[in-house]
Parts: sequence; structure tokens; C-alpha cells
Amino acid sequence: MVEKYSIRGRKCRLNLEVILRILNELYKRNRMLKTHLYMASRQNYTNFQKYLNYLLERGLISIKHGSSHEYVELTREGKELIEKIVKEIKEKLKWEL
Repeated sequence: MVEKYSIRGRKCRLNLEVILRILNELYKRNRMLKTHLYMASRQNYTNFQKYLNYLLERGLISIKHGSSHEYVELTREGKELIEKIVKEIKEKLKWEL
């Protein structure tokens, strides 16, 4: 599913699957080096930055600066969103994972 949205007045298209991939990777690992998350996203760097900005603007992730690296973390809102999505899927599919 592709959604359109605007960043600073410019129209962009985002894929829900990529958003979920990024959020899921962060949920599994709690925090990741920005470079590792970029590789896990399977996007080119320009697109990856668009997804990061989209998630940052919505308060779902935060970026922390270490001494030589940048880390990306899920915010409380991001964790709650992923947990809510997983719960809905389990209920709809009646999975017991």
C-alpha cells in the first residue's frame, strides 16, 4: 500500500510495508545504528531519509547522537503503535503466537 504525504510542501509517496519494516526492526532491537537500520530498510539512502523524516515528524522514532554514531530508537508512541498493530493482526487472524 502506497500513501502520499507532504514534507515541507513537497509531495512524497511512502510504502506501508517499508514503514512497518523499519518500525519492526526497531521494536526487535530497541535501538539501532542509523546505518544498520538503513541497510535493514532495503531502500536507497534518499528514500530511507524520507521514511525517517516521516516517522520523526509523527513522533514514532527519535534519533540519539553518540560520540561517533547516530542511533535510532522507537519512542513510547512508536512501541505502542507496533504493539497495537500486532494485537489487531493476531485478533483478526486468530493467531496465538
